[in-house]
Amino acid sequence: MTEPGSSDSPRADQLVRGFSCNLHRLTEAELRTVVRVVRALVDEDYSALESFRAYEFGKDPYFATHNWRDWDRVHLVMPPGDPLGWVGECQPDPSGNGSKQVSIEMWTVEEEGPSDLVLSVVLEADGEAWIKTMVT
Repeated sequence: MTEPGSSDSPRADQLVRGFSCNLHRLTEAELRTVVRVVRALVDEDYSALESFRAYEFGKDPYFATHNWRDWDRVHLVMPPGDPLGWVGECQPDPSGNGSKQVSIEMWTVEEEGPSDLVLSVVLEADGEAWIKTMVT
């Protein structure tokens, strides 16, 4: 079995289920930031998640992973392949301030593989990033 996120993994764009892949709209720095956010979530790196405001206003970035379908909790892994091939979407944030909203379809370990869980990240025009929500 190939490790998700490794260069030998199938590309996510070969496994498209939901969103169109348009992450190529991100700058290189923005894409690196999205990868750092996803990695922090997968690694349960609480200090990094705090820096991405994941717990602001009592939010729990793992709320959607609890009692998910048939499981008490699902465990996230990095989406496979090159981040430009991840299944996701990038749109201008509705605030109109130059920020972007990025949605990434997440993967789980053995529970599902490709999941219906979607991570939503806001990339501010000043380079800051924050986790908006994890939706199902």
